[in-house]
Amino acid sequence: MRKNIIEAYKAAVRAKYKEEKFGEIPNPSAAKLRDLCIRIFTETKNPEDLSAFRIFFGFEFKEDEVQKIKKDTDRFKPIGTFLKGETELRDEAIDMAAILVDFKPRPLQKFTKEFQKAANPTPAGAETDPGESETMANEKENPDIIQGFVNIDDEKKDGIPPVPPKGSLTINERSAKFLWAIGGATVLILLIWVMTEHFFTPKNCMIWASDHYEAIDCNTTAKSGKIIALDEKLLLEFKQLPISSSLVFFDESGQPIVWYSKSPERNIELFNSPGKHPVTGETLKKITPNIISTYIDLNPN
Repeated sequence: MRKNIIEAYKAAVRAKYKEEKFGEIPNPSAAKLRDLCIRIFTETKNPEDLSAFRIFFGFEFKEDEVQKIKKDTDRFKPIGTFLKGETELRDEAIDMAAILVDFKPRPLQKFTKEFQKAANPTPAGAETDPGESETMANEKENPDIIQGFVNIDDEKKDGIPPVPPKGSLTINERSAKFLWAIGGATVLILLIWVMTEHFFTPKNCMIWASDHYEAIDCNTTAKSGKIIALDEKLLLEFKQLPISSSLVFFDESGQPIVWYSKSPERNIELFNSPGKHPVTGETLKKITPNIISTYIDLNPN
């Protein structure tokens, strides 16, 4: 059930972007999404959005640390390709996508509550006193709002409250039925979208998305990156590593646990597993102390 709700949330966020794509982000490049993110978080005080920022970046938003965001533009690439329908998105990044397109209800936790509430509405009067329905209570307080009732003068006849004719509804009951219908229709639309977009579309291929592989429909036309056959191990485990002073290159026995690729421009890219470079196809090499000291700046300004 939770997986279905997450997929519905992702589908709804993408639908919101498609609805509003001629607004803030008609072409969601990583740089545009980054700048929009900075503008949003410079103004917002929403604690839930700030929490989503912390989960996405790994640090609290502070205006004097905007440069840290600008240096991490690539982090927004998967969101851009997701919004355009080219790739899927990791669960931990979907709340940031929702913020950027201003989708509500967000975050996922709030969407889940609304989704479940719409899927399982509580009948009107379910929480009233067992001996007195909400309709009866409203009748005593506001007899004029009930239509089609028998003569109010008969209210206390034989000690039995009057019963509305068959087919008549109180205002509260009408409102409840209307809300249930709207909620049910919303859930149905979301489920149809999810089933079409996610369950009936085979994702037997994958594509490199900035620092990890993402599953993709083999019939998708990718504007950037090479679509390859799905490999579950690569999809789940293979990642590019950010260069930082906290990165551990060797295990306790001194064996390398990081692999690298060096470009013609002598730039180094690091990965957590052996294999081939996802873009160039070059075989990755085990990291060495010499490579670290010669090419890797562990304390960039």
